Amino acid sequence: MDIVAILDSVDAHLWKVSGAIFSIFGMSRKLEEIKVPSGNGSSRVLVLSPHPDDESMLGGCLLKHAHGHDLIKVVVMTDGSACSASRRHDDISLIRRKEIENVSITLCNAELEFWPCKDQQLTSFEDGIRRLYETIIDFNPQIIYTPIFIDKHPDHIAANTILSKALLMIGPTDCEVRAYEGIFPSSWVAGNSYVDTSDVSSHKLKLFSYYASQRIRFEKVLSYNRKQSFMFQMDIGEPIEVYLRCNAYLYCQCINRMEPRPISRLATISGRQPMQISPYLWNILLASTKARQFRKYMRQG
Repeated sequence: MDIVAILDSVDAHLWKVSGAIFSIFGMSRKLEEIKVPSGNGSSRVLVLSPHPDDESMLGGCLLKHAHGHDLIKVVVMTDGSACSASRRHDDISLIRRKEIENVSITLCNAELEFWPCKDQQLTSFEDGIRRLYETIIDFNPQIIYTPIFIDKHPDHIAANTILSKALLMIGPTDCEVRAYEGIFPSSWVAGNSYVDTSDVSSHKLKLFSYYASQRIRFEKVLSYNRKQSFMFQMDIGEPIEVYLRCNAYLYCQCINRMEPRPISRLATISGRQPMQISPYLWNILLASTKARQFRKYMRQG
């Protein structure tokens, strides 16, 4: 059996035992509960959504913000047009725009800001930093939700780069960043806070239902949300959403100091790019490495 076949076999088995892996990591840490809404009056909440549907990954939390009359603004950073090979990009862009507009209505008419950027091209979108800088200055959010920095998707990584550069231009602030999970679970290695979403879980599923164009099995996200409360040894037994919560300026300082550490030897042996080696294995190794870097920079301040 060659190295590629071995890695693919490892990847398949890791998927099967993922719950046990995450539980082992989660049992060693306790999470701080975030109360949403805060109870301190209306908050301004800014959500960075690299693609239409990313915002629904934190749908439970956003529903609680909306029901608490917090002001929500979602920055849709790309058109999401790369999700389908069977449709023209222009067609799927219009479909996905309509889908997130329906989500916005359910979130008590959350404001939407659409960027003119194609899917998977956010890394090269030169106007992103200026746009986000101006949005933050104008909207003046108390809370910013962003995809967590250890996510593997290039647009999610780019969103963090854009955010970090925009906030560093603004300087120290009392604003708080809450980094949310994507499809790949990351709370087991990086989460430090949670929101109890048990009272809105059925409504979160409704948000997912708007994305009929997507082949993602969103019900698995809700299933994972339920498992998380057991993973971190809580008595809730109901869905929670886990976040990495941090002061915005400190978060961005840490992001700017981090350096990727590709597993180049595996790539050389297998003849594949790192992400093609074994997606699950690569995610676990990369997430662990980045999380260790981030905690180190957090301690250093």
